[in-house]
Order: sequence, then C-alpha cells, then structure tokens
Amino acid sequence: MLGVTAGGRKLPPFLILKRKNRPKKEVFPNDVLVRVQKKGWMTEELMLDWLKNVWGRQPGALLQLESMLCLDAFRGHLTDPVKQKTKDMKSQMVIIPAGMTSVLQPMDVGVNKPFKDRLRKIYLDWLSSPDRELTPTGKI
Repeated sequence: MLGVTAGGRKLPPFLILKRKNRPKKEVFPNDVLVRVQKKGWMTEELMLDWLKNVWGRQPGALLQLESMLCLDAFRGHLTDPVKQKTKDMKSQMVIIPAGMTSVLQPMDVGVNKPFKDRLRKIYLDWLSSPDRELTPTGKI
C-alpha cells in the first residue's frame, strides 16, 4: 500500500507478501513495513495495522489534527472496526466509488500504475533470466 499526503510527503510503503511467514533471510529497507498474508491481499486486520503504523505516525497525527483519508471502495477499508479506528484518529474517511479509482484517485494514476508497471518489468526480466537463483528444491 502506497500513500502520500496532500502536502506531498510520501508515507512509508506497506508491503504485503503472499506468504504464511515473513522471509527470514530477506533484508528490506528500514522504512518499508513488511507484512504477510497467505493470499497477498489487504485485510481488515492489515488495514488496522496500516492505520496504526503508517497513518497514525505521519506528521500531525500525534497532535490529533483533523485529516481526510481517501480510499477506494475495497471491502477491507469499509468494515466497522476500520471506520471506527479512522474516526478515533480524527480522520474523515472519503471513499472513491467503485469503478472510479482510475479517474478520481491521484495515487492510482500518478504513483500506483507506474510503480506496478516498473515492478512487473523487473519481475518479468528476473523470470526470463537464466541467472535467477532457485530454492534448494529447484523452484524459482
């Protein structure tokens, strides 16, 4: 999950890996929060984690300044516990209607799509490389 404030400050990336356990030997940058979920999806639990560890630690959060949080209509964003946590943090949740994200959400247009395009290219280059490392059992 990538986020940016209206003032242009990038929030720490929140990376959800499609795994049961966090990789022990992998080293991630200190400013990237890494979580695991068996299907690699955002869940209510992970959204609450993001609110606490990313949204709740942005500048002004400790002062309980009122803020607005724009999210898409994903069901994990719309649960009662997520709504309550957002309200408790003095943030007004604004939901972009389904089907309108690519038009109304600047993060999707200006950040997420280019990021995903670059990540996909890196992955495909790695996948097609004969030099890629394999697991001890010979899997990619």
